[in-house]
Amino acid sequence: MIRTASYFNPQDFVGKLISISGSEPPGAMIVGKLRMFAPPRNLVMALKHGHITWEQYEEIYKGQLDDLRQTIECAPENALAGIHMFVDVLSEDCTLLCWEHTPAHCHRRLVAEWLEREFGMTVEVR
Repeated sequence: MIRTASYFNPQDFVGKLISISGSEPPGAMIVGKLRMFAPPRNLVMALKHGHITWEQYEEIYKGQLDDLRQTIECAPENALAGIHMFVDVLSEDCTLLCWEHTPAHCHRRLVAEWLEREFGMTVEVR
């Protein structure tokens, strides 16, 4: 099972805890980081400061996920260590963690939708 959750909701955690954010709370018990899914800080700050709307953020971030898919398809074997971790981690029970309290305006929901669409993975969004 793959699940997404907020660092603030430990009752939603299952299996290995994997960060998909640019940073983690002090003392977080994560076992891995998939930084390839972390949105760029400038994109997060543009949204938080009202320079872009959620719809614009979503469009930009989805474009970055599509670029990631192309990278995965074109990468020579062993070129991207993160891709190997990605495959290994997501083949077991795990929770992909980030900071937002709810998934409505959070990149973890977009990651879940992308994993389902691009790889046929079932991801429970919390």
